[in-house]
Amino acid sequence: MIDWLLQRITDGLGGKYPREFINFANYFKEAQEEIENFEDNCLISGMAVKKAFSKVSEVKCDTYLSEFPKLRKHFDRFKGKRYSSI
Repeated sequence: MIDWLLQRITDGLGGKYPREFINFANYFKEAQEEIENFEDNCLISGMAVKKAFSKVSEVKCDTYLSEFPKLRKHFDRFKGKRYSSI
């Protein structure tokens, strides 16, 4: 699971940053508290991680667009789309 998480916080240049991992962990903790049930005695369910991944993506895009607002129209083309292998 840790390898999967690390792959999801890796940026386009291969960088892995603690802040991204901390944000991801905070979001899946919040999602797990909302779900309130656990799968096979796991601390964090797959559904919580999946929900957190969507939140992390939104926050990353918003952060990036705050620095490069001219790219918003390009990002908007992907709004509402889902990556099918998650």
